[in-house]
Amino acid sequence: SRVAAAGATRAASSSADGDGATRSASSVANDDYVALADEALDTILEKADELSDERDDVETELSSGVLTLKIAGAGTWVINKQVPNRQLWLSSPVSGPCRYEHVDGTWTHTRDGSSLAELLERELGLIM
Repeated sequence: SRVAAAGATRAASSSADGDGATRSASSVANDDYVALADEALDTILEKADELSDERDDVETELSSGVLTLKIAGAGTWVINKQVPNRQLWLSSPVSGPCRYEHVDGTWTHTRDGSSLAELLERELGLIM
């Protein structure tokens, strides 16, 4: 079951600051990134909670932009936001460290082009 969902709040900001010229293009892109990353973490947490409801050996937690999924006897998967790089980073006991960037609507591995959803299905059985 879900241990905690603290930190799962979304950053909602507006560029309505008078003339609108004080926000840089990168900060707007970062706002988009944060919304996309939060949405991805929330979706993964929801699927992981479903797995946890089915199995007693699964524990999930989302706190401060870090999602942890522990499976007794199998290991711990950690997915976290990397705001400066606009990436999601995954640490997996099966595939090791992976970095994902949001490309054409999909979180895509920076080295082999595979998707985060594919990895989560293959390693954890999470259907995104």
